[in-house]
Parts: sequence; structure tokens; C-alpha cells
Amino acid sequence: RDPAANTAGTGATSGLRMVIGGSDTPTSLVSSISQWGITWTFAQPVRAGQFVNGDWFVIGPVSIVDMQPPVSVLNGRTLHGAMVDPDPSTMTQGYDSDVYAGYYTAYDPARNKALNVSPQTPLVLGAGHSLVKAISNTDTTLVPRLRTAAVLTCLSAVPRFGSFRPPYAGTDHTVRFALDQVDWTRLLSLAPATGAPSLANEIPKFQRMWLDQAPLWAGRMMHPLENMPDYGRDLAARYAQGALLCHTNLTLAQKQPLAISLIQIGIDTYGVLQNGGRWPGNGGHGSGRKMMILFAGALLRDPGMLGIGSYVSQRLANGATSSYFGEDCQTFVVQQTAPGVINFGYGGYTTADIGLPDWGFAHVDAPDRDAKAWDGSPYRGCCTANAWCGDVLCARMMGLVGTWNHQVLFDYTDRFMTTQAAGWQRSWEPWVGSMWDRYRAQF
Repeated sequence: RDPAANTAGTGATSGLRMVIGGSDTPTSLVSSISQWGITWTFAQPVRAGQFVNGDWFVIGPVSIVDMQPPVSVLNGRTLHGAMVDPDPSTMTQGYDSDVYAGYYTAYDPARNKALNVSPQTPLVLGAGHSLVKAISNTDTTLVPRLRTAAVLTCLSAVPRFGSFRPPYAGTDHTVRFALDQVDWTRLLSLAPATGAPSLANEIPKFQRMWLDQAPLWAGRMMHPLENMPDYGRDLAARYAQGALLCHTNLTLAQKQPLAISLIQIGIDTYGVLQNGGRWPGNGGHGSGRKMMILFAGALLRDPGMLGIGSYVSQRLANGATSSYFGEDCQTFVVQQTAPGVINFGYGGYTTADIGLPDWGFAHVDAPDRDAKAWDGSPYRGCCTANAWCGDVLCARMMGLVGTWNHQVLFDYTDRFMTTQAAGWQRSWEPWVGSMWDRYRAQF
């Protein structure tokens, strides 16, 4: 069993574990795999093992004859679906016919690969593909329409020991990273500010996959209730608190399980971005994802992840109109945009404000919603920079300000943390605000 009590059925081999080559991941022949309440059953025993974060791989192709819980229909709603190689460029999905609670009708039964799976009609999962299975949340008083989700990755060969799972999204599921590539020197060893969260409480918050493939605000309803927060503010603040905890003076052995999960989330988020995903600046929805990628990129020393600031700038320069990361799309320098016109004529700015780092509800996509007044929008205090402060501090600690490639975010966050009154509207996670107050002057 793994630390999360997820299991593999032993089938004909009675649980025999064997190592394929001295540096390969241990594997077993199994007839089924269970994780987080989800079970995949195979037509015949398959070779399976676990990535360093605990998620499972199988050596394929494999024939899946059953998935539990099975697809069911409740009051006309299709529940407990699954997708192969999820496409993050579209809202269309196959997990649940009401995953967006009626805001979008973007369910496609053809994408639900859990439909009609049986010994007579198995799902054949080929090597180089991922299968994400969901359990629906039937409590419609709660925002998330999914309760949990897990991913099974099919490979052509056993990966080396300590490998990270490749991204669940898209069609490229090449295993590229392993634990021996991690540059642990990028984690600092700072005395924690008062009120530090318990490591034992934080680690479970990041162990399950963060399913974050939908490109618009209603994607929050796809975020599984037991896996991750649904709202961007909460998601950003949670990840930042975990990342800052990795920079405290806990031993490396203590921090590694948390850091491994955070790196895996960054790998997944980068995979979503590479395959057309985006998190637009829209109130509190699109925050936090850029730091996830940069944190993983710094620890893995990966130029692709570390290059996302330039990547997005180039996409925009080449005519792309989509906004990619919420905090970058919402922070801007007040400028004269035409002779005698400040900020396109929106927000109530004057020439005296030129050069001011500021925030807008959806500045890139809707500058008409900008407002100079500090309380011109409740989202300034409730749902944005009060979650960004941890990411910004972590980026400063890791020397990633230039890599981020959006200086005004850092300037505005300094302004925000100086201006905003103490309390949850200054820092959604209180300990993160305490870490800012203790260490911002140093970094």
C-alpha cells in the first residue's frame, strides 16, 4: 500500500513485487488499481507501479473492463465520467453532464470514456495516454460538481525510480522528470513566522491531482471538492502557503513530501498551458497558476517552465488575444494611451497617476472595469492580491522576479500590502501575511 492507502489488486501474482532493472520503479502484476475511491479493473493482470507522488502507471496497452464507481444517471444528470487525454483548450468535457451547473452546456458523451465499459466492450488504453476518472458530487448546494478525481497513466516502459507523473492533459505523456533532477538548494531554510501551519495538515492538501483543465471562470466547478479549492483566490493562497512552508527551516526530509506534490501540480499546470489552457484575469478566478509552474521549473531546472513569462509575451506579441494568468492580466502601469487620454479613458485616472502600479477587475479583457478608487471594486481586497502576496514573496525568495516577466505585479503587491488594512483582505492565509511582514524587506 502507498501512504494514502491506495491499493493495487494482486490478481494472479499474490502481490509479488519486482524491480525491473536496478534503477527502475518497482512494479507488480495487478488485476485492478484503486486510488481515492476510484477503481480500474483490467481484463488480465497488467504491470503497474507508482510515480514518486503516489499516482499509478500501467504498462500498456491495457484493456479496462470496469471502472468504479460506474457511470450512473440521477435526475437526468450523467455522473462519474472519465476522459482520455483531456483537452484544456475547450470547456467541453466528459466527466459530468452538469459539471458547470448550467452556466455552460459543454458535456460531450463521446468524451466520456467510462460509458459502456464492460468485459464485452473494454476501454483499450494505449501507451502514451492518460485516463482521468471522476466521482461526481451530488450535493448541489456546493459549488464543485466533482467530489474527487484520479489519473491513470499508460506507458510503454517502466520509468526510472523516482519519476514524476507526466501531465494529465494533452497527448504528450512522456516521462521527463525524476527526483534526482530536483535542485533542493532552491529551497531556503528560514525561521517561520508565528502561526506556521502544521506540515502534517498541509501535505494532504496537495496529494490528489489538481484537475484544472477548463479555461474559463466556470472551471472552478470542475475542481474536485476533495482535491483542491474551487476558487482561484483560495487555490492560489493554499499553494503559496505550501511553497512558503518549503522555505522554512524544517529538515529537507520533512519538506520533501510536500515539495514533491507541489512540483507535480506545477508539471500538470504547465501541461495544461502547453495544450491551450489559460486562466484569465476575471475577479478572483485566474490566480495562482503561474507560480505553480515557476516553482516546479526552478526546482527541476527546466527552461520550458522557467520560460513561461517570455512564452506568453511572445504569444501576445504574435496576435494572441487570450489572457493567460490572472494576476498578470489584472495588474498594469497607468499610462497615457492616446494624446490626453489616460488608461483608454477608463478608471478615473489623471496625468498625476501616470506610472502608478494598479489593479483592474479584468484589465486586459475589460479595461472599462478599471477603477482608480481603492474601494472601486470589492475584488481588490476580497479576492486577488490578498492571495498573490504569498506567490510574490516566494518568487522573490527564489530569485524569480525577472523570470516572472511582469514587474508591475511585484510593484503593485508592494503597494497593496502597504495600503491595505490588516486582516483577511490583506492576506487570505494569515501566516502568509506574517511571513511577508517578516521577510519582504530581506527579499
